[in-house]
Amino acid sequence: MKTINTYMDRAWCDLAADDDWWKATLVLGLMNCVPIIGQIIMFGYLFDWAKEAAWGMHTPLSRKLGDLGRCARYGFLALWVMFIWVAPVVIAGFLLGFIPAVGTILQFLVEVFAVFVAALAAAGAFRSIIYERVLPGLQIKRVFRMFQRDPGGFGQAFCVILLVIPLLAAALFIVLLPTIPFINVIASVATTTVLGTDLVPLALLGVVTIVVALIVWVAGALVSAFISALYMRSLGYWMEQFKPETWRSPSAPMPFEVDMAAEKQAKREARAAAKKKRKEKPEPPADEAPEDAAAQNAETEVEVAERVEGATAGDEVVDDEAENQEQA
Repeated sequence: MKTINTYMDRAWCDLAADDDWWKATLVLGLMNCVPIIGQIIMFGYLFDWAKEAAWGMHTPLSRKLGDLGRCARYGFLALWVMFIWVAPVVIAGFLLGFIPAVGTILQFLVEVFAVFVAALAAAGAFRSIIYERVLPGLQIKRVFRMFQRDPGGFGQAFCVILLVIPLLAAALFIVLLPTIPFINVIASVATTTVLGTDLVPLALLGVVTIVVALIVWVAGALVSAFISALYMRSLGYWMEQFKPETWRSPSAPMPFEVDMAAEKQAKREARAAAKKKRKEKPEPPADEAPEDAAAQNAETEVEVAERVEGATAGDEVVDDEAENQEQA
């Protein structure tokens, strides 16, 4: 049996743990269709579900939203933090679009970068959910350190967002494909009918357009809710490694930051010890020390003997000279 080790796999297993998981996704999608209020509650519920994953709880996606007040509070907090993260990037891209010649390219690059910033903003919003305050989610340095700690795992969760584009395109294709011939017939009839004498084709065209727009809106909301559920749950499992249940105040270092500081201190001490060792004079090996000592002792004895002999010979010469002087 293959081990489930990726955040996306674990998120999908939690999402599909219940046989009626599609009903829960449908509830979230319908909630996502309601502008602002519904979307706030949906995101609040998903962040609450992701928080359980960060605490190591393997719970399926429930069809019941539970505490709507808490969902609304979490959702408003998360969306507000994410807006503060993404808004400057979007504004910068909009302003760069006015630059002649390269404006369009720069705007596209900034928009791509904005997707990455939005993913990081979700991690920042997660911090706000844990502390239930806005400022912890705006600690960009802390969030970036978390990203540096496990960029590969964050990339696994981030890849879920990239599924939005192909899934939305597929949903739109499935929804619009059956209606295209009907819309073409009504449009051709409307253009050949004199305006003012027969408004039925135009009315039919308007009704069909509204119905198709609603279907597209609902399909997009369902796909967006599904992808958001996968991403939030994946992000929750990514956050699990940082042990958020042990976090203290927002300014206190997180456990992995303490470990990183200890590792850096150990490396500094190792480098200092190596540098100090290089500066010190190397001592001779233990097996060579006795031989060197014996050789040095032998050399010393020879020198002493030579000096003694020299001194003796000198004394004899002096004695001989003294005797010669006495005889003279």
